[in-house]
Amino acid sequence: MVLVVLLATIVTTLLVWSRYTLRVGGFTQIQDTQQAMANRANLEQTALNAVNSVSLQASVPISVSQSLVPTVTGVNTSQLQSTLTNTVFPALQKQGLTVKSYSLYTTPASAVLQTQLSQVQSVLNAAVNSLNVILQTVVNDAVRLDFSGAISALNASFTAIQNVLFLNMIASALNAVVSTTSGVQIPHAIVDVASATGNTIVLDISYAFQEYGPKSMPLTPANALSLLTSVQGIGTFVSSIPALLGSLITGSQLIIPLPDWALQVAVV
Repeated sequence: MVLVVLLATIVTTLLVWSRYTLRVGGFTQIQDTQQAMANRANLEQTALNAVNSVSLQASVPISVSQSLVPTVTGVNTSQLQSTLTNTVFPALQKQGLTVKSYSLYTTPASAVLQTQLSQVQSVLNAAVNSLNVILQTVVNDAVRLDFSGAISALNASFTAIQNVLFLNMIASALNAVVSTTSGVQIPHAIVDVASATGNTIVLDISYAFQEYGPKSMPLTPANALSLLTSVQGIGTFVSSIPALLGSLITGSQLIIPLPDWALQVAVV
C-alpha cells in the first residue's frame, strides 16, 4: 500500500513538473519568437529609412525642353552601382548596418510602366475635354467683346491648363519609355544587409519613374497657351485666344513639375 502511494506521488510530481516545463518552455519560445520579429522589424525600418534618406540625392533627372518635350533615357546598371557604392551603402553603414553582398539585374521598363501610361492617358483625355469646354467660353466671351468675362474665365482656367500640360508631358515621357524601340531597362540591386546583432534582411533597390520630381519649370500664361495648342485633343480655337485678348493675358507663372528617375527600395 505504501509502495502504491509512493508511486502515485512520484507520478503526480512528474506530471506537474512536465506541465510546468512545457508551459515555461512554451512561453519562453513565444517570447523568443516575438523578440526575433521585433528585431527584424526594427532592422527593416532602419534599412528603409537609411535608403530613403538619400533617395533625393540619388535621383536621376529626365531632360525636358522649354517646349515640355521630354527626352527619356534609362538608368543603367553602372549608374545604380555607383549610387550604391557612393551613396546608399554609406547611409546604411551610418546606421550600423553591414552590406554582406549584392547582385545586379535588369527588368524591361515597358512591363512596369505600361499600366501607368494607360492611367495617365485616361486622366489626360478627361482633362483635355474639360479644358476645351472652359476655353470655348473664353473665346465666345472675347468674340462678343466681353473681355472682362473672357479674362475672368481664362484666369480661372490656368490650373486646368497647367494640369493638361503636365499630364501631356508625362504621357509623352512614358510613351517613349514603353515603346518597343526604346528598350529602356530598369536596373535592380539585390542587397544582403546585416545588423550588428547578426540579423539579416534582403533589399531590392532600383529606380522608378517618378511623375513629380523635385525640379519644376515655370511658364508664363502666354507661353502656356502657346504650348497648349500642341496637345492632342485641344480644340484649334485655342490658338485664337492670344490674338483675341493680346496684352490682357496676364497672371502668375504656371509651375510644371518635372519627372525623374527616383531611387526606391523594398524588403524582399
